[in-house]
Amino acid sequence: MAKVTCRYCKTKVNKEDAFSPREKLYFCNQECYQRWRKTEDGELDALLDYIWKLYSPSKQTSSTYIMIKKQAEHYHNVEGFKYKGMLLAVRYYVEVLERLWCDDYGLGQVFPTYYITLQHLYEEQRALKNKLTKNKQDKEVKIMHGKHNVVHRKELSLE
Repeated sequence: MAKVTCRYCKTKVNKEDAFSPREKLYFCNQECYQRWRKTEDGELDALLDYIWKLYSPSKQTSSTYIMIKKQAEHYHNVEGFKYKGMLLAVRYYVEVLERLWCDDYGLGQVFPTYYITLQHLYEEQRALKNKLTKNKQDKEVKIMHGKHNVVHRKELSLE
């Protein structure tokens, strides 16, 4: 029996027993696969998988895959972008804005413009969430009834 190595925990597993989401990618089980997807390598793989599906079949060559991977690693290592954020930016570009993916431009058609745009939107959302949380805490009044604390909340207004 052929043995393969789990990408996450590096354990040797029989090829027939291993979990394989695609060719040449083996894990002990689906749990190892889910943990691996949360690592940096897994996030890069998810990004590359998504982008790869956007390319037309005639452009899906090994040199194109290597180019995409090098571009993604450049944006990650040099520009400081996160793989998860890059995936969200590409999905935003394709699914929300409904822009067509141009095979000739690679990742440059999305980064850095849409990545930075989404980063600002996320920061604004987080600031609003923190403001609402702080506002909610300011509106709570604690009253002692015997040995029990009772919390009364006043109505929130966004004014």
